[in-house]
Amino acid sequence: MKASDGGSQKPRSLPEPQHATRLFLIILALSLISGIWLVETLGLSLNLWINQLIFVLIPVVIAARGFNWDITHVFRLRKPGFLILLFSCVSGLGIGFIASSIIPAAERLLSSTLGPAPSALLLMDRVNYFEIPLDPAVIFGLVLLAPFCEGLFFRGFMQKSFEVYGLKNAWVYSGVLFGLLYIINGISNVGPFILLGLFAGYVTLVSGSVWHSMAAHSVCNATIIIVSPMMGMRASRVLSGSWNLMLLVTGTCLIILSILLVRNRAKGLSELAEEEKTGATGGRHYSFFHQPLRTSLALWCALLIIVGMGFAEGVLRVGAFSLPGRTLSDSARTRVSVVHNRISIASFDLTDLREGRSAILKYSYSVYSSEADISIAIVDPNDRVVDSTAWKGSPVSQSITQNEVTLNRPGLWSAVVLGSARDLDILLEWSIVYK
Repeated sequence: MKASDGGSQKPRSLPEPQHATRLFLIILALSLISGIWLVETLGLSLNLWINQLIFVLIPVVIAARGFNWDITHVFRLRKPGFLILLFSCVSGLGIGFIASSIIPAAERLLSSTLGPAPSALLLMDRVNYFEIPLDPAVIFGLVLLAPFCEGLFFRGFMQKSFEVYGLKNAWVYSGVLFGLLYIINGISNVGPFILLGLFAGYVTLVSGSVWHSMAAHSVCNATIIIVSPMMGMRASRVLSGSWNLMLLVTGTCLIILSILLVRNRAKGLSELAEEEKTGATGGRHYSFFHQPLRTSLALWCALLIIVGMGFAEGVLRVGAFSLPGRTLSDSARTRVSVVHNRISIASFDLTDLREGRSAILKYSYSVYSSEADISIAIVDPNDRVVDSTAWKGSPVSQSITQNEVTLNRPGLWSAVVLGSARDLDILLEWSIVYK
């Protein structure tokens, strides 16, 4: 189908639904493959940039050029309105609050019903919003690059292509598929990002500009990065449920208020947006159960992959099998003024270790103490010491090169300090490799 630019200019094509579903399948498959094989080699930041620039942005730009789309029209690159931009940011803040409340709550529910998150046995190395590294490249990628690239794809290209099913259906379909893409980060992420996708599609529809949705997405990601470390699984014992409830209620109120303000402001905003809506479909009209979505092989393949990823996470949580060769690395620092008898330094969750399998714990540590008579020990789930190093002296300051110990049973293993010490400072670094 063609959409004329007016006058004697060459008619421009509009994207069709099959264009969107095929590229969505490609993005999903490449992101999955990248998460499985490239993160450990390239690192999180470089992999994130590759996903956004090469997998999301470049294919849709190539398609726009190849099919002769009107880029400004299809991607809605209209100048944003200041007030709607502000209201979109407020809504992004609210969605970020809700996500920071729902994601850890969902993780706790999944852990209690199915089993703990598979940690080192993940099918992919996903973005953990609760432990985002303080890497400017990662922060920039999540707060600016991802909203820009995904905004162009989902709120521009995909939403425009789905408008043949009706303007309202277009932002619902594109918003849901946007949220489903986040199955890559785990089942618990899907709901909050569907909410983000729905609002982003709505504000794009009523304003006629994609920049508002990008602003909402950017603020949402920034809020999650800031708030999530305080609401994650490690902090759940410190922060009461009232904090989760407060975030949920506050976020909901901010979203409702923003929608009302955006809707009211958009009514007087845009004759241009209304004109775009009037001619949005270029004479194309389908029902949802008509072609091409109903018979889209790409869409059904993408949905099959999404269901399969959710099923795989569930299988790993219940411990039906484990994946060899996966590595989990982390560190922990403990500072205490006085040690009497015993303190815990770190825990290693191997509840997903299958019978007949084992893992290798490789660890090193640095110790300082003004006075110490201690042992640093690795203990198994039955609280038996399987490896230890004695420390005695005044003062003590030394670094130990890497040690190895075999972890041969499922459960919660720990690194502990046994004995007594003053002004103790320990930095423990470790990695676990599943065999």
